[in-house]
Amino acid sequence: MAFQTSPGINVSEIDLTNATPAVGTTEGAIAGVFRWGPTNERVLISSEQQLAARFGEPVTRYTDSSYSDTWSNHETFLTAANFLGYSDALYVTRVSEGATKASTAPFTAKYEGLIGNSIDVSYCLSTGFESVSLGDSTIAIASGSKSFQVRGLSSVAQASSIKRGDTITVNGQFLSVKEATVTDSDGDDDNVVTTTRDFDSDNGATNLILNGASTGVKLPLATDASTSYSSNYIQLGGSIPNLRRGDPLTYSTLASSGVIGGLEEGKTYFAVPLVVNKVDFDNAKLDADAGTDNFITVASHGLSDGDYVQYVKETGAEVTNLTSNGYYYVVESTTGAFKLSETLGGAAIDLPDTNDVAAFTASVTHVGDIVPVNTVTTSHVIRLASTHANAIASTPTVVTLTELTTGGASQSRLVHTSSFIVSGTFENKYTGITNVSGGSYTKQWGGSQSFDSAPLANRAHILVRDVDGSLSGTVGQIIELFENVSLDATAKKPDGTSNFISDVLFTSSNWISVAASDVTTYLTGAVSSNNSGLTLGTTVAGSDGQDESSIALGQLAAGYDLYSDEFATLWSSWGSHTLLWRWPAARCALHPLPISARQVASPRPGPSRNKSK
Repeated sequence: MAFQTSPGINVSEIDLTNATPAVGTTEGAIAGVFRWGPTNERVLISSEQQLAARFGEPVTRYTDSSYSDTWSNHETFLTAANFLGYSDALYVTRVSEGATKASTAPFTAKYEGLIGNSIDVSYCLSTGFESVSLGDSTIAIASGSKSFQVRGLSSVAQASSIKRGDTITVNGQFLSVKEATVTDSDGDDDNVVTTTRDFDSDNGATNLILNGASTGVKLPLATDASTSYSSNYIQLGGSIPNLRRGDPLTYSTLASSGVIGGLEEGKTYFAVPLVVNKVDFDNAKLDADAGTDNFITVASHGLSDGDYVQYVKETGAEVTNLTSNGYYYVVESTTGAFKLSETLGGAAIDLPDTNDVAAFTASVTHVGDIVPVNTVTTSHVIRLASTHANAIASTPTVVTLTELTTGGASQSRLVHTSSFIVSGTFENKYTGITNVSGGSYTKQWGGSQSFDSAPLANRAHILVRDVDGSLSGTVGQIIELFENVSLDATAKKPDGTSNFISDVLFTSSNWISVAASDVTTYLTGAVSSNNSGLTLGTTVAGSDGQDESSIALGQLAAGYDLYSDEFATLWSSWGSHTLLWRWPAARCALHPLPISARQVASPRPGPSRNKSK
């Protein structure tokens, strides 16, 4: 280090070769095929990560039988990404031809593209946030299983309210619904025709109620006069088609008739059949013949194809692939054998043979149609249970019927509207005890855990998820959420900007939009107060349209025309794909094209939160 003892001139040499001079950033522009983002607009991009987040990662899709690509945009994307490796200012314009936006009412994907089909939307209105009871229903699920059935739901509206993404509480465990299918009690999804049956309380009538005599009352049937039944039966003059054990029956009186003791006017009860066919079997009854696997061999079992049965393990080991207290359908029945299926007319369940299972005793109980008292008349008799669980129990608990509360003879009516079943799977395994029982089961909108409280009046919460991992890399990942957006087109935020849901999504969402007319049709005054698991692409499927090798030159030219004479022109090409670059004339410079394709990773940001007060 030099120093001086008296005033003078000191000369020092300093190495400045490591200093970075301040130079202007070279700007560029490109128009081409991308998988997401706005079309025919100039968007300034500063990094490769921003490029992937705004316009989607590149992809090349191949045919199943060869490596011939069916759709690709790698050349376009990687050329843009390579430029951004040297600069932080690239104008990008997406062009498309034949691409479509995915939509499922009321929501539509923000942009055209196949990845729009991976968007899942959940919304909740002001009355749909809190947990609600599933009514008098039962849930069939085994410990360690994800499969479940909710049975005894009294209306299709109640059953349809259980949607993917909802949370059902079972024995204190919160289970998220992965998929759910609604069927009626026949096991299909047909519309159910309401059936009405009237009856009298007079024991001398053909249609009657058998009052609560402790010793039982004989039915007045000439061909069956010696048969005595215990109390609490109702005899009907005809069958109720498709009536199953546990189906709801709504009781009412006709004219000014008195109400039967034990019943309440307008209340729904649940059917209990007079005769239940119970078939006992053990490990020796599992067929050991490899050619006829899956049969349960019981002589004269009395079951027929389509019968709905409940399997119960009595003692010993559990039968592989069967769940105790679970419900199944009889298939491929013969006089001395039958198989079980999880669906009506479906494939037989794979059962072990006699040599591969430990000793057990079990039974299947036919819980199907109400059966005639005898073969001579068409009369049918039933009992009523106050809950679905009581009706389907192995020993049903029925309502005690007594004399009329008022008046003399009563003319009464039972109305059958069938019950509904929700079958599906949970995201997580149930770890409690195996059960088919009634209880205070509740369900809640699946997005409730992401918000502190319910939406305000005439507001909505919205969650946007990645349904299959294509958007974020994680299945089910929340990628956007909007809190307290308004259903009122005139609503404003404190800063004066619009809080109307259509406007908020237009300005703030990268994934979804909703038209003002659809807000009025589907959300304002909606009957359903929430909706989970609304995957876009059901009404209209999203598609990518033409790829970079097949898009018309006129479409590309329209994209480049947005830059007019502002940029000088430099042509470059990669393979068979020609790209047109427009560079600022004052800073025109040659830029090398990428030598080889490389994998581009897009950022995986957390969900954006949009909160309105």
